[in-house]
Amino acid sequence: MTQPGRAVILDVETAWMFGPICEIAVIDVFSGRLLLNTLVNPGVAIDPAAYAVHGISDSEVSAPGVPMWSAVFDQLRAVVAGRAILAYNADYDRDAIWADCHRYGLTDLWVMDAANWADVMAPRSHHRYQTWFLKNEGGHRAAGDVATTRRHLLEMTEPAPWPR
Repeated sequence: MTQPGRAVILDVETAWMFGPICEIAVIDVFSGRLLLNTLVNPGVAIDPAAYAVHGISDSEVSAPGVPMWSAVFDQLRAVVAGRAILAYNADYDRDAIWADCHRYGLTDLWVMDAANWADVMAPRSHHRYQTWFLKNEGGHRAAGDVATTRRHLLEMTEPAPWPR
């Protein structure tokens, strides 16, 4: 997974705790290059509980030029094509993407096939003997979340320093 062009890490932020997407970021696992990082106009108000988590405001997502999900999905398909999709709590991100695709009538759902996804949350938590929650420096914006997840993934896949 840490070879060039093999995998990406994806994260979404939502307008409600389980609502429409308001931000998405995708990073290349190997290079760390940000492939997609955009706000998304969810077409609904940001719930105060969601705002408390990610800090994304209604004025940010409703600003001129912020795309709707239907436009962002084409960009997403381009950056994940042929790659494994990793996420911290993959079910949440995949479900949010599926719901927005359904809402917009988008049917090319290779992105939604669970066989193309892997979850970093449980392996990372077991690797560090920590709780399920990933501490993130700097809040929970999508770009920060994918960078933090990449850092932990690379840490988990480093060879053990033998002998100890």
